[in-house]
Amino acid sequence: MATIIRLPQIGVSEESAVLAAWHVHVGDAVKAGDILFTLETGKSSFDVEAEVTGTVLAIWCEEGEEKPIKAPLCVIGAPGEAVPEAQPAAPAPHSTLLPQSGNKKEEFGLWAAEAAHVGTLLPQSGNKKQESGLWAAGVTHLSEENSAAGAARG
Repeated sequence: MATIIRLPQIGVSEESAVLAAWHVHVGDAVKAGDILFTLETGKSSFDVEAEVTGTVLAIWCEEGEEKPIKAPLCVIGAPGEAVPEAQPAAPAPHSTLLPQSGNKKEEFGLWAAEAAHVGTLLPQSGNKKQESGLWAAGVTHLSEENSAAGAARG
């Protein structure tokens, strides 16, 4: 079964990367661990290795192109295997968190409510340093402040 190779998640804040160089061509045999391509971001560059063994069946991105995270770049499979159609990258998960109503007060209020909710998704062992460092403590503190403020208004 052919495997679509997608642009990997590079870091927490990166939404795209430039495909700087291909190290393989259509028809090349590759083994898991072989370098397929080099990516560049505004901060660094690094090589991406094949996770599967097979033959490069298709390449869907040119050198120098900027692509979003999870964009399909190439296909590896058995020689002569049918090449699946490229599926577009899924939209970034954070792009739908806020409504686009144009009402900034409403949007900020929803963002603050979401930020407060994040604190309840974290482990609640009581040891904030173990849970997720100072960020977890800060979000939990924000959640507690928002709850107290809401109760005082309510």
